[in-house]
Amino acid sequence: MPAPPQAARRNLGLSPLTSGDPVRVGGHTLVGRLGAGGLGTVYAALGHDSQLFAIRVFRPGCTADPGFRARLREEVDLVRRVDSPYIPRFVTAAPEADPPWTATELVPGPTLGEWVAGSGPLTGEALLAVAAGTLEALCALHTRGLVHRNLGPDNVKLAPTGPKVLDPGIVRALDEAVLARTGGLAGAPGRTAPERYRRGGSGPGVDVFAWGVLLAFAATGREPFGEGAPQEVARRVLWEEPDLAGVPEDLLPLVEAALEKDPDLRPRSPELLRGLTADGAQTAELVRLGWLRLARPRGRGRRRALAAVTGALLAAWAVGALLFPGAAAW
Repeated sequence: MPAPPQAARRNLGLSPLTSGDPVRVGGHTLVGRLGAGGLGTVYAALGHDSQLFAIRVFRPGCTADPGFRARLREEVDLVRRVDSPYIPRFVTAAPEADPPWTATELVPGPTLGEWVAGSGPLTGEALLAVAAGTLEALCALHTRGLVHRNLGPDNVKLAPTGPKVLDPGIVRALDEAVLARTGGLAGAPGRTAPERYRRGGSGPGVDVFAWGVLLAFAATGREPFGEGAPQEVARRVLWEEPDLAGVPEDLLPLVEAALEKDPDLRPRSPELLRGLTADGAQTAELVRLGWLRLARPRGRGRRRALAAVTGALLAAWAVGALLFPGAAAW
């Protein structure tokens, strides 16, 4: 099987498979690595219809807890029912496999973190689009009884059609198993809600808090609780006010409300979304206007970032065409 061209690998963020990686998972042919972390390894894979998927193969340590598979099955059953244009389409999963895995559509484009690092903070309609799209995704999860628990710039993709929130429905399965066993928490210290530090709270409010941190970062390029040793960042989250200098005035009240330290005073995701769309504009329209703004790049950095979005979409087509030359365009 020929390897995908280097340009396609680069635009999709693929790295080559290693000698220890599987070649196929659940009937899908793996074509490269998308990333690896505490949960396991994420691969790009091609199905029989030449569509690209993102397959997460959980690391062996996850299944050491006897309740892990049951929690993963429960989460998968809920994620199947989530329908949002701002969450990658669920494809399939195998909680009973050894190791277990899940598959979703592969989303091309840079992450929010990559965009801000290369092109600077978002402004105007583009910032509103990310605010609305990510809130719509959280609403879709929360109405199904799901809590993301790890929302951040690295799992929000700026796809060609709008923002996409990655990894819904997999964190709780690990949160009580591997992470709890080691005394840790899912998510970065500066995005972890105060109640999680105090009593391990895990309701929808933790996502609302993370959304406030996400929007502050998107608008300023800074973490609102700063950086440094995890213990010091956690102390700021618990006792200090966030640095919100630079957050636009029209978004500032929503971000401040989302970052309330008392979860009982924090608005729910639908309330925040109504605050954004009070003028009657729907989320889809806010995203459309925001993505038109991103398509009008200013300067070399924004041109490079926009090219990454377009190039990733074309690269996805190129990989499919290369490996399945007789397949129809998709």
